[in-house]
Amino acid sequence: MGVIDQAAELRASLEAKRACWGAEPRALVWQPEPPAEGDAAAARRLAQGVLLFDGRIVAIPPGRQPWTLPCPSPAWSAALHGHGWIDDLSASNHAQSRRVLIGWVHGWIEVFGRGSGPGWRPELAARRLIRWIAHATDLLNGADAATSHAFFRTLSAHARFLDRRWRHSGPGLARLEALSGQVYARLSLERGMPAEEAIAQLGKAAEAMVDPDGALASRNPEDLLRLVEMLGWTAEVIEAAGKRADPRHLNALSRALPVLGRLCHADGRLARFHGGRAGATDAVTRAAAAAPVTPMPPAEGPAMGFVNLKSGASSLILDAASPPKAETACPHRSPLALEFTHGSQPILVSAGTGRGFGPEADAESRQMRAHSCMVLGEGVQEPHELSGAVSARVTEEADGIWALGESMAFHASTGLRHERRLHLARSGLALSGEDTLVAGSAEERARLTSAMPEDLAPRRFAALFLAHPDIAVEPALNGRAALLRLPDGAKWMLRTDSQSVALRPVRYFETGRTHPRATKQIVVSGEILQYWARITWTLERLAPAPV
Repeated sequence: MGVIDQAAELRASLEAKRACWGAEPRALVWQPEPPAEGDAAAARRLAQGVLLFDGRIVAIPPGRQPWTLPCPSPAWSAALHGHGWIDDLSASNHAQSRRVLIGWVHGWIEVFGRGSGPGWRPELAARRLIRWIAHATDLLNGADAATSHAFFRTLSAHARFLDRRWRHSGPGLARLEALSGQVYARLSLERGMPAEEAIAQLGKAAEAMVDPDGALASRNPEDLLRLVEMLGWTAEVIEAAGKRADPRHLNALSRALPVLGRLCHADGRLARFHGGRAGATDAVTRAAAAAPVTPMPPAEGPAMGFVNLKSGASSLILDAASPPKAETACPHRSPLALEFTHGSQPILVSAGTGRGFGPEADAESRQMRAHSCMVLGEGVQEPHELSGAVSARVTEEADGIWALGESMAFHASTGLRHERRLHLARSGLALSGEDTLVAGSAEERARLTSAMPEDLAPRRFAALFLAHPDIAVEPALNGRAALLRLPDGAKWMLRTDSQSVALRPVRYFETGRTHPRATKQIVVSGEILQYWARITWTLERLAPAPV
């Protein structure tokens, strides 16, 4: 941790203690609905003392609380101190779940309620405050006067802390969370400051975060879902309290909604690029239905840098922009990477984010080989930075939809331009592709020659296709194809003109699991001859055998 970070942490600690020293209990004058529904299955695990956050499990010894245990990672600590687990425990009617809920919350107040500990960051304080207020009835059930006094005093301290520290929250969603907590506090607690200023600040932050086309600088689909949920919920809370949401708040929400819809596959799951996770199948539908605005008409062209082809029961999402460079981004090296879903079954996927599975997994998930894309093989040095422009355009014809993408990601280091040409049949049962590498000009050819260790000798490249772990993959057609067997018994075949098709083991990262899942990646190899190379391939559903 640098000197600046240490100074900021010390300042936050002092502000937390200052907010707690002067806090007086303030009663609730209004109690909105909770922002999220809990998971009863997670509640049973929590009630047994098993904490699963950030891909890590910690078991609480009998008779102890989580506040006395070491945290295995900063993200695990944030999940614990953010108190999002209150939603889960409140979703269970089991007596043990209620005892754990009450004991842990009041235990936190006893240990950290005077401004100490790692949980005094603005966004974490906002998460706690929102859930404490939303579930106050459960938390104070059977509480004595001293416990109630400490609870309301600590609520007041959270409100004071947010008033002073929201400007020091991290950029992006952390800033919105802190401001949402401030709005919630001013609407819910008696003798609080007027809510109008906080409502205006929330609108200003939302306007700055969502660009005119409804996109986020992080290009993370999950971030966009969280933003829509947060802005939709806070708008409802403000209106229910008899106030009016800031027009900038509502405009940002209406811009983001159509983009979110275009980042979903046929099964309702989100694309898994740039740190995003798939999310629940109904999460987007629920967020869109709850948003108290009318979505703006979607802009033409890619949505947040992604192209979505939908036909029949199939969908294809293509990463058609450069990796994000925003401060809050988790960039993946995925130029022109694709994901393909048919019905409720993802077929070709990205590995997802390795966050929560250790630093090695996090780094692995950001690489090109964790995606269904094109990579340079042995003999050509792959660039450390993928800084070139990436773009795509879509056209529709009677027989299906075409997408033509171009990537300059390798251009600076090798002089090669990559073109990916895709066609999704109108039935949705056949996807055809053509991947071309070319160095056309004299300058590009000279750059390619210098990037090769031997003068114009054949060099390898490959198109990668990462199969979902629920799918069984095996070689077919004497090594020139791969057969994909879906869980429902359907069969798809990936054929190619290449002489080399191989399978390699890879890892697939999924939220809620303690270990990555094993799956396979289909590797279709080719050679760069002179200054040009091409691979053509098709992925097609096989007709069932006659009975």
